[in-house]
Amino acid sequence: MKKSIIVSRQGSIAILALMLILLGLLLVVLLVNSGAAEKKMGNYYGQELQARQALDAAVEWALVSLKLSLEQSSTAEPFPPCPVGSSEISIDDSNGIGFEILSPGIELEQVDSQYCWYRFKAVGIASSARVSAKKVLIRFSYTNYYTDDGAELQFTHRVFTDEGQVVENVLGLD
Repeated sequence: MKKSIIVSRQGSIAILALMLILLGLLLVVLLVNSGAAEKKMGNYYGQELQARQALDAAVEWALVSLKLSLEQSSTAEPFPPCPVGSSEISIDDSNGIGFEILSPGIELEQVDSQYCWYRFKAVGIASSARVSAKKVLIRFSYTNYYTDDGAELQFTHRVFTDEGQVVENVLGLD
């Protein structure tokens, strides 16, 4: 009678050991999958950060390009309606990093006696990540100069008194 009790306990211990091994394997599989998912998320967040930096580069590029274009047209009284067209610039071809100023380019938004505002849309790209600026608004301050010919004031030229400021940047993920 004692022999059958020992055999049934050995069977129970074997089943318990098998269940513990299966539970351990399940935990190992879950940890490996979790690690792989975290690695993928980390890679994507790294790409998203690079795309945001590329978008920042687009805004800086637009500021410089717009300032140069406005200074070149400073002897014409009306502001140019679209001084910088759409552009696609690659920063790092090997990693697929770049930005795009979307069509129609940088457009005149508003003008008053002290400021002019230009708007544009842009996308920063890094591999599979894209970060877009739905609306970027840049403001320049300026002073117009006139000569008085006796009958009326004649516009001579315009001087921009700052390097331009980003006053609005509405971001969105693609």
